[in-house]
Amino acid sequence: FNGEIYNFQELRTELETCGHRFVSGTDTEVILHAYLQWGLNAVSRLRGMFAFAIWDSRSQQIHLVRDRLGIKPLYYTRFGNTFAFASEPKSILALPGFSRAPSSEGLTNFLALGFTTGVQSAWEGILRLPPASTLTVEVDGKVGNPATYWSIPEIDTKPASVDDAVDELQELLKDATREHLVSDVPTACFLSGGLDSSIVASYVLDSNPETCMFTAEFEGWARNETDVARTLSAARQAPHVVSRIASNELANEGVLDLLDEPLADSSVFPTNVVCGAIRQHAKVALSGDGGDELMAGYTRYRNMSNGWRRQVAFSVASILHGLGIGREFPAQCRNWFDYYRLLVSPGFAEEEARRLFPWFPQAGFEPLKRQFDELTSPNVAGETKRWQRFDAATYLVDNNLTRMDRLSMLHSLEVRVPILDHRVVEWAFRVPDQLLVSEAELKIPFRRIAERILPKEFLSMRKLGFSAPLNALFPTEKVTERLRTGSLVEAGMVHEVPFQELLRQPNQGNWSYKIWLLFVLDRWVKCWMLNESQNR
Repeated sequence: FNGEIYNFQELRTELETCGHRFVSGTDTEVILHAYLQWGLNAVSRLRGMFAFAIWDSRSQQIHLVRDRLGIKPLYYTRFGNTFAFASEPKSILALPGFSRAPSSEGLTNFLALGFTTGVQSAWEGILRLPPASTLTVEVDGKVGNPATYWSIPEIDTKPASVDDAVDELQELLKDATREHLVSDVPTACFLSGGLDSSIVASYVLDSNPETCMFTAEFEGWARNETDVARTLSAARQAPHVVSRIASNELANEGVLDLLDEPLADSSVFPTNVVCGAIRQHAKVALSGDGGDELMAGYTRYRNMSNGWRRQVAFSVASILHGLGIGREFPAQCRNWFDYYRLLVSPGFAEEEARRLFPWFPQAGFEPLKRQFDELTSPNVAGETKRWQRFDAATYLVDNNLTRMDRLSMLHSLEVRVPILDHRVVEWAFRVPDQLLVSEAELKIPFRRIAERILPKEFLSMRKLGFSAPLNALFPTEKVTERLRTGSLVEAGMVHEVPFQELLRQPNQGNWSYKIWLLFVLDRWVKCWMLNESQNR
């Protein structure tokens, strides 16, 4: 069992009325008794973040379960006569006789989005259990298909007024935050100064005014919300630790080796340092992760609203130069999936990837595009909702939550995410688009809550990302030089002639991002394929 069940105490009370007797005060024991009482249907009663397995000696079956949003990871494999599962691929890779063959499908998804996503991991034979799923394995080794026990709801056809909807959201967030604070060890709260973490922090302080707020201040980094964070902590007279972090602490490329799958999100570097710093003060921390995906906080959501379509070209001009205006999507994009990739991970076009990588599959990006088309189908009500659904199924779980889980666990820090309580998620997907985003505003519900509970300084804040300044930390010229004779070349993972031609190209357009993708992949190949023996 990996995770936390936040409503285990009320479940325990219910189970005791059914005749169950407990010998401990743990949520783990509650899961077992709930399974005995309700079978796998018990999973729908759990509120929390969890990945666990139950061996049923009566039916001679093992059941694997993962939480609704995929906050906690769960990987599994079947090779030979062995079925194995773990929270990270590296545990499976350590099994005697397991082949460390990279998955062309997994690495293709990495090239498309900057992270591996879906059922297939970066490793051949290692699969992810999808969020909100169970998997049953028979004693003879027969593995069933994942079964879904929860899904994102459709838009409510009779929505409440804005004020009533925000009232409901406030109560859901308060309740979720209160549940997430239950702990028998010291608890802290991330306070970046951004809207999401500040709202969570405010509700945390409502429940426990003594909770320590934690803010990281990065030397020489333009992103600095420390003063705003201090405004909230001072207004609430809350304990507040500001940790000043030198830029050389960020530039630790060894962090990439700890992920055991390639991940091109540059915020892995500040996330690693922040988790290490906060662990010096607490063992559990609440964060504001999930707010951008649920409340439509990314600029791309506004770009997709009808009133902004005529301005699409302006939104990507900083990524690619010279795009035409007046099209449904930019001239370099053949479809909406291409456009999504341009905004999220402006890396390799399919034709370019095919020239560079000998393992690039014949199907190319088509399987991922089909998933995108299915989740963003016009049959799904709400244009913004379509993009949110794809983000929730991919970017949220396999980029953001994976990054946070890996790096927080590295420091033995348990990070809890009250915004991703499934009741809050259901609220966010039921309300219509116009309650979340307009041509003038993003993340409307959180802004309305901020007007009610936060100091006025928060309302005029410009959204700042958590990405690290890559070129300052890893100068492109030095990275390019290393790639020329690096691990991708040594392992035969690239066609050398077009690869060397790419490295010689001038730094313009999205070239530097392609180099970053190659650097991440090169580092992964070196650590997990070429240096196989030291990682067993």
